[in-house]
Amino acid sequence: MPRSRLRVEISDIVRAELTDDGAQLLLTMAGVGGETVVLSLPASCVGEMLAALPRQLPAVSDTVHRVHSWRLEAAAGAADLTLTLQTPEGRAAAFQVTPGQVAGMATLATYGALSAATAKTIN
Repeated sequence: MPRSRLRVEISDIVRAELTDDGAQLLLTMAGVGGETVVLSLPASCVGEMLAALPRQLPAVSDTVHRVHSWRLEAAAGAADLTLTLQTPEGRAAAFQVTPGQVAGMATLATYGALSAATAKTIN
């Protein structure tokens, strides 16, 4: 049996809050027809939602963000990999990288600090 989709047009987010246990994000929204809609989402999916939004990076940024977690997955239908980095605040960004780039990062992380003569960047 085909699954039906529910589409609700939203005019505004009234409130966003986490449940007491932090497992769910509750979004209280105003529908365009005046109705109130409450959507309950697993809190774990918030980073993925943010990662789906297009972002324009500033030309030059001196801001350095801490990485809370990362995920490395095979890119769909390609030899490349998808590297997703998430900050402690829940912001996430995904990058397409080659296995060689990952190997270079691993090499630098493992052996890069052994001597001052070792190159600190690999790209």
